[in-house]
Amino acid sequence: MTAADLETRLRASLQELTAATPLLHADRPADRHRAPSFGRRLPGRRVMAAAVVVIVVAGFGLALAYGPHSAGPVPERPAAQGPAPRFPLPSDGWKPGDPSLLALTGGVFQAQMTTRGACAWLGTTRTSFLWPAGYTVRFHPTELIDPQGHVVAHGGQRLYAGGGSGPTSGAAGTRCAVPGHPTWYVESALTTQVP
Repeated sequence: MTAADLETRLRASLQELTAATPLLHADRPADRHRAPSFGRRLPGRRVMAAAVVVIVVAGFGLALAYGPHSAGPVPERPAAQGPAPRFPLPSDGWKPGDPSLLALTGGVFQAQMTTRGACAWLGTTRTSFLWPAGYTVRFHPTELIDPQGHVVAHGGQRLYAGGGSGPTSGAAGTRCAVPGHPTWYVESALTTQVP
């Protein structure tokens, strides 16, 4: 059935309904001198109800005729094109096996993209962190990724790291530096358990 056939059928049905409905009582000569009765005005309400039904049926008919199913099955959403891009984190170049500081820090892993690049830290307050060489972050969802490409932590996950704090130095450290606060140098493997 085409849309034109559906429209023709609907118009014919509406004409049949209006022709079959008697005139309102006030329009009949015998009823002119009678007071209107609300209980007797039902034919007018029936016409309105029939018109609403016709409109609803027409809407469904048009939706079926021109909706997404008219061109075949709805295509599935395309699969993701792969993982989201990774962004390098500021680093002082430390690698496992290099000398390291032995203090311990821990907190909730958080990351943010700034106009100068990605920054990440542990804790509730943004702090400058320098990460081991090769660490990156991915957003949506937020993930910390080690140099081998393994996800170390997800945003909001508690992490612990060895290292120490000191003054911010070098170009990498200034990218995410928090004025007036020292930088934490991560110089160990990261873990979700207190070492």
